[in-house]
Amino acid sequence: MRFLSVTNNKDMAILTDFINNLTEEIESFTYFNKRPFNIVLNHEFTYLLLADNDEPVGYGHIEKEENNFWLGIVISKKYQRKGFGISIMNKLIEDCVTSKIPRILLSVRKKNIKAFNLYDKMGFSVVREDELNLFLEKSL
Repeated sequence: MRFLSVTNNKDMAILTDFINNLTEEIESFTYFNKRPFNIVLNHEFTYLLLADNDEPVGYGHIEKEENNFWLGIVISKKYQRKGFGISIMNKLIEDCVTSKIPRILLSVRKKNIKAFNLYDKMGFSVVREDELNLFLEKSL
């Protein structure tokens, strides 16, 4: 496994293919529903996690919005529940600590219990909710 930092058009093509080929997992990862793919070039950190055969396994990012830093991840259904979400989150958290980012936020659909359990395990706490989502944060 290796991390690919998405920083150019070639990497963007791999990311675009990965996101476009997601199946049911795209229902809970709605980040790109209202954003163009090239927004990742403005992120603090953007990674694809690649398998040994260079097949994309998952995607993760940290996006700065005003004074907030938002984490987003998605793992391909084929690779879920194998520790890859933890790997991506650890990499993003490590980068945030190195960059002295004091806290990170995320949102998760209430019905996405698997993702919520991962975030809880990684030390995130619920700070608010709306009808569909829980909003969590982690101090670094």
